[in-house]
Amino acid sequence: MADDKLRRHLRRKPKSDKARILAVWDKFTT
Repeated sequence: MADDKLRRHLRRKPKSDKARILAVWDKFTT
């Protein structure tokens, strides 16, 4: 699933990037 793919991606990224990716992810889901 895309969500699982995102979680694996977030694990590789720093916490600062995590917030930015979540913001982009929010645009995809809404």
